[in-house]
Amino acid sequence: MTRPSIPAQDVPGPRTLLVALHRRPGALDRVVGLLRRNGCTLHDLTFGPSEEPAIDHARVTITGAGAGRVATQLGRLVDVVRTRELVDLLHSPSAALDPEQPRIDSQADGHQHTER
Repeated sequence: MTRPSIPAQDVPGPRTLLVALHRRPGALDRVVGLLRRNGCTLHDLTFGPSEEPAIDHARVTITGAGAGRVATQLGRLVDVVRTRELVDLLHSPSAALDPEQPRIDSQADGHQHTER
């Protein structure tokens, strides 16, 4: 008997999601509840305010069989403004122009170097 293959989006492995959500009571709890319902294991959660006054940002690293579906389902939550997977940001052609992506500036020997 053969086991059904797992779709590529559901291959187990760490996935990092960047989530922007409204600053409302229970918003983060609803995000974490969605992860739990999909059988995801939460490895890392970083949460804090954004430059926008009523929006908070969360960076979530998860694994599990349902991890591939989570990004799509997070977008359906009322409190979530936008969701991006970090891999998408690193490999998209517009990643260099994305204002939400961290920017690192350094200077050595009079030459300036910028990384995104």
